[in-house]
This record gives sequence, structure tokens and C-alpha cells, in this order.
Amino acid sequence: MAVAEPAPRVVAVRVDGAPLVGAEPILDALLGRPATAAEIVRALRDLEQVPDAGAFDVETQVTDGRASLRVIHTRRVRHIGTIAVQVDGVMFDAQQSRGLLRRIDVRDAIGLTGGGRFHPYLLRADRDALNRWYVARGYRDVAVEMVIAERSGLVDVGWQVSRGDRYEYAEPRLTGWPRGGTAAARRALKMQAGAVATASDLTAQSRRLEAQLCANGYPRGAVTERVVIAAPVDGVRRVMVEFVAVPGPRITTGAVQVAGRFVPQLLLATLPLKERGPYCPALEDAARDRLEEYLRDAGVPQPQITVHRRTRLQSDGQRVRAVTFDVRQLVAARVEQIWFVGNTITHARILRQLMAIEEGDGYRQSLVDESVQAMRRSGLFRRVSVDVIQGQRADRVALRFRVLERPPFRVDPVKRSVTLYNLDLGDWPDDSVDVSEGFAFRGAGQRLDLFGQTEALGFRWRHGFLSRYLQSTAGFLYSTAKTAAFEETWIAGDVGLGLKTASNSLSAMAIAELVWQRSAPIEGVDFDVLDGDALAGAIALQLGFDLTRRDDERIQYAGLEGRANVRFGTGLVGEPIRWVDDVIRLILHVPLWQTKRGQHWVLRFRARNRSVLSLGDASLPGHLRQRPTARGYAASAIGVAVPGVESTELLGALHATDATIELRIPLPIGRRNGISPFLDAAAAADEANLLLDDVRTAIGAAFSFSLFNERIEGVVWGAWPLEEDANSKLFGGSFGGGF
Repeated sequence: MAVAEPAPRVVAVRVDGAPLVGAEPILDALLGRPATAAEIVRALRDLEQVPDAGAFDVETQVTDGRASLRVIHTRRVRHIGTIAVQVDGVMFDAQQSRGLLRRIDVRDAIGLTGGGRFHPYLLRADRDALNRWYVARGYRDVAVEMVIAERSGLVDVGWQVSRGDRYEYAEPRLTGWPRGGTAAARRALKMQAGAVATASDLTAQSRRLEAQLCANGYPRGAVTERVVIAAPVDGVRRVMVEFVAVPGPRITTGAVQVAGRFVPQLLLATLPLKERGPYCPALEDAARDRLEEYLRDAGVPQPQITVHRRTRLQSDGQRVRAVTFDVRQLVAARVEQIWFVGNTITHARILRQLMAIEEGDGYRQSLVDESVQAMRRSGLFRRVSVDVIQGQRADRVALRFRVLERPPFRVDPVKRSVTLYNLDLGDWPDDSVDVSEGFAFRGAGQRLDLFGQTEALGFRWRHGFLSRYLQSTAGFLYSTAKTAAFEETWIAGDVGLGLKTASNSLSAMAIAELVWQRSAPIEGVDFDVLDGDALAGAIALQLGFDLTRRDDERIQYAGLEGRANVRFGTGLVGEPIRWVDDVIRLILHVPLWQTKRGQHWVLRFRARNRSVLSLGDASLPGHLRQRPTARGYAASAIGVAVPGVESTELLGALHATDATIELRIPLPIGRRNGISPFLDAAAAADEANLLLDDVRTAIGAAFSFSLFNERIEGVVWGAWPLEEDANSKLFGGSFGGGF
């Protein structure tokens, strides 16, 4: 694959044409961002929402990696009618045209859509995207023409694509490599016979081979390509490539030192550039990056490091290069200002609670990163990023956090639940306009879950931002159950108050609960369960930690998280029940590989253990029995059999455990999409059954999806139980829509 050059950063934006009030803040948000079509298209979509906005064209001028944008605004508004695609004289129908453009849009921004607003910039950007799409598939000689027709305020767009011949590689050859280096070069070469051949890819292969030479200690090595293109056969041209290496002299790394500032010896020992190892400028750059990372976390946001090199020729002809990193003594910077962009609803005080760094503090990159992680962990935002901006003085910086809030309303028809996010139930509106425009009762980070299932009805309210270090919860549940051994009804209510860290990574909560329960055993069934009524009170302690890292898609990819809940309950009225139960859950996330998009392949281990212990002579109610879960099995397919009853229904036990191992494979389509093959296992035990007597296992895969800019999300899974007598459930899932 071709090595993509970094996109130039936007340093200036100018607006010409018809004046438009409200455009400046949107365009100013482009400053410091990469000048890519995706970023510009996103800004154009925001500009469309400005009153009196018309059409926009964008001209880009790039100098030394910096881009200046000129945005031309015209009042005339036109919309896209139809979009048709013709390839090599074959006209695509509407469905084929949409399918092609959608596939391209996954990797390259496509801005023109049927019914959307027409902007001249989008026409050129889409033509370039079409061209890149076919060039990347081996059609070097592709030509893309556009045909435009206007009718009644609509613009019909036609794309005429002439692909030409397709270029494919033959088996590559390697010549001129130093002794022992050919095998490593072949491993570094990402080229196979039959793969598509592009000019940019060929250059990238040579740079990759030169990097391999350099890593072996040949920094002056060069690789040239000898290319022979055969005549076309059935529209395919075979490209025969010979990579010729000119290694040059080998250089060994001498002493590696740091001058001008103290650096721990442990850090020096872990630098990629090591004494007596091969010398390569790439290793030197990696060592410099490591030093800059250390300095940023030591309070220097923009470290300045000068590299001094000394090369000596030894008597045996070997070249040794000593490297000294000279760190300029800089005054540690302080944060002079923190502000937020995109929080249209969320109160600024909630965002301030999530900050691991405050105004006036010394700058620390690790604290900035932890603030971003806390905002992603909060569940309030779909996207979070931060820009570090030079302050009014050299020793001052400002932090600009960009957020995109998640939809406040989510419905899950499978679970039959409604979730309201980011509520502020304590702030009643003074004006009815706040209600109609959606600002009422919102912005304080509270969450309300409402569920109405066949056998359960209730709610759960959570306030994770009561203060910087306090959180609270309250809930209500009415539920009934009918099994082969008993019938039961119970009503429970609870309130809780707890402590937390500002980053929401550690929490502890005390919960008081009141439960009324009525249970009646089925006549003729000998099963140890409460017979009668009981009003009980319970005190619970809930501990939790989340020491994970989340990527830009909020997917946990590294670290450990867990939760433990221990509850003591005793009867107040009726049957004298007493019990202690606990739930312990751990999840380990192990990153395996990172894609170019910043997504991660993640290996996950989940384990959960639940148990209940009776402290009195009275029997426990049925809903306190523990029920493990494993995909591939029905809810009543794991547990203890009902004595004397011919049924596939198994009831929960006094001790239950379940575990999962899965591999999450991200998909390069949209955000938060992935496939996860898994192995589930579960078991249950009581006084007469050991935990490992009947372990239920299943294999399967889950597909998690996110559509329409994360407004619809869910997961579907299929599993095959490995136990022959299982009460199976082969498919399942859940999904919800946010509005």
C-alpha cells in the first residue's frame, strides 16, 4: 500500500462573496485541522445550517505543509437531482450508482448526494475521489469526466469513467542486497504476484525497502526500480519489477547521550537508538519522539531538541556514529485557558469536573490525555479531541476541547427500554421555548433508564456528576416470575450515594434497599424456596474501577475494568430471611494491532462470579438465586434441575460463574463497527451440585454496528451450544435508536 503523506494543516481561512453572518465560527474551527476533503465537507454541512446560507466553493493553496482556504459564498441555492455513473460506456442504474458512491465514501469523502445542496467544491472533490478509487485498483490510465445539467433549480450530475487497462504485478525480484539481507527485504516487501500495480504503491515499496536497509545499519542505502510493462492481454498489463539495492557503508551507533537537561537513565535505556546497534535516522527520530513525549509530560508542550552527530572511522574500517540530543532549557509551561467547543447542551461545570488538569496548573501531556479519556468514559459524547494552542507568552498554553454530544434519547425495542441521557431534572425551565427547543431538563449528566418488559417494570436514575467527587443513584423495580418450582412477586426500591474520582476511573457507593417479596412453591414440588411474604432491608457496597484506554471511537482497547457489589439483607416483617450476596466482574482488554485509522484489534477476557449465602433458617426467595448467562443457551438453560419435574427448564443456583473470551476485529466502514468471534462458558452450583459438574460452553460470533452517525447502534450474535441436551437460543441481539 502507498504511504500516505500527512495532510497539510489549515493556517488561514478567508471568506469572499456574499456576506454571511455566523459563518466565521464554523470556519475558524478548521484552523489547525488537516485540510482534507472530509474536514471541508463537514464544515460545509455546518455552514448549510446558517440562516441565509447559499452555495460554497473552496480554493486551497498549500505552502510548506500549510494550507490557506478561500471560501466563496453565493446566495443562489440549488439541490442535486440525480447522480448517474457510466463506466467504460456501460450505464449504471440508480442502485448501482448509489452502491459505488457509498463504497467510495467509506474511504474518501463523497459530498454530492441526491436531494442534497449543490456546492461547486463538492463537484471537484467527488471527481478526484472517483479518480483515486480506480487508480488504487490498478487503473492507472483512468479518466473521469463530469456532465452537468440544470432543471428547475436542480442539478443532475453524470460521471463518465473510462478505466483503461488494469495493471498487475508479476513476481518481484531483489538484487544487490547485502549478505543476509534478502530474506528481511522480502518480509518487508508488501507486493505479491497478481496484486494491482499503482505508481504511488511502487514508490512506497522502494521507500519500505530503503527503510529495511536503514534498520540493518545502511542509512545511505538506496533502492531503485527497474520496471517492464508487458503488452495488454484481455485488458490486463503485467508489471515486472526488479528492486536494485545500493547499500553503501554500514554504520554502527556509538554512545547515545542527552545534554542540557536531566533525563532518567531508565528512559535512555529504553530508547530505540541503542549503543552498538545499527544506526538509522528513523531510529534516531523515534528516540527523539520518545524524549519529546517525556518532556511534554514534564511540562514542556513544544520541546526543542537539537541533534549532534559525530562519526569516526575505526581501524577495521567500521563507521561508528555517536549521537547527542541537546535539549534546550525551556521554562515549564502553564495552562492559561481551557475552553470547550461543541457542548450545545452540556453544562460547562460538568465538563470541568472531568478535567484532570486545570487553568494555572503546569502543563502535563498525560493529564491532558487523561482528561480526554475521562470525557470519552463519561458516556456524554460521541467524539472528543483536544488542541494545544500557544498562549500569549512562550511559557503559556491554552487547551481547546472539541466534543460532539450523543443523542439524548435512546429506544431499545428488543430490551423494551427507553434511556434518557444528559438530563438535568433539577433545573425547571422558565420559558416554554426551552422545552420546545430541547434545552429543558438537559445538560447535567444525569441518566434515566425506563423499562417495561413482560415480567418487569421499573426505572433506574443515575447522577454521576452530583459534584466533582460525589455520585448518586435511585431505582424502582416491580417484577414477577413463574417457574416449574415456584411463583413469585417482588417490589424493590433503593437509593445510593457514593464517591468517585474526577476521571470516573474509581468509584465507591453505599446503597440502601427496601424489598417486599411474596413467594409460593408449586404444589407437589420439593424445592427449597421462600413460602410466604417478607419485607426486607438491605445495605450494599458497590466498588468499581475503569483503568482502560478508549480510542477515538470510544472503543476500549487496553486495560482492566471491574466491579464488585456486596449486599447484606435481613427480614423486617414476615419471614425472618437473612442473606449475603455478591457479584464480581472483571474485563481485561489486550490490544493486538492498530490499523491506520486508529482502530484496534482487541483480545478480551470477561469473567463474572455471583453467589448468595443464607444466614438464617428461613428459605431464600427465588429471585435471589444466581443465574449465569452464556450466549447460545436460553435464560433457563443453565442452573439446577427441578427435582421430580420433567422439564428442560433449569433454575438458578447459590453460586454461578460465566466467562467469555473474544477477539474484536474492527471494520473499516463507518465508526464503532466490528466482528467478534467468541467462546462462552457458564456453570452453576448449590449444596448438591459442584460448580464444574455441568459446564455449558458455546462458540459463535457477534456483529456490532453503528449507523447514521451513531444514531442507531446495536449488536447481533449467533452461537452454537456445545452441549447436546441444551435448551438452545441460537441467535440474539439488541439495538437502539438515538434521537
